[in-house]
Amino acid sequence: MSNSFNLQFNHYQLSKLHDLCEQRTKHAFDAVGEGIFQATREFARSLSPVYDAEGNVLEEDTPEWEEWAEGLDNLVWIENFQVEGFNAVAFRKAQLEARLSNS
Repeated sequence: MSNSFNLQFNHYQLSKLHDLCEQRTKHAFDAVGEGIFQATREFARSLSPVYDAEGNVLEEDTPEWEEWAEGLDNLVWIENFQVEGFNAVAFRKAQLEARLSNS
């Protein structure tokens, strides 16, 4: 994406933009997460009966079945938003390291 105004942003400004976007979109991402959870459970139920490695039927909604169904969540990935030029993970890690070195 080109910047026709040739604006330069420092790391702090990009961090602020990221935080504002995160605040404003948090509820939407929570809703998407809940939708994925519900969809994967519905999909898991459509596959019944499900068997474990020993050939035993996994009863729906038991801890073993839930563990299996949670694995389905890994099949679905929704990309989180990104701010160009800002690595949120690296920034958070640097903040944590700074806090730890100061304490």
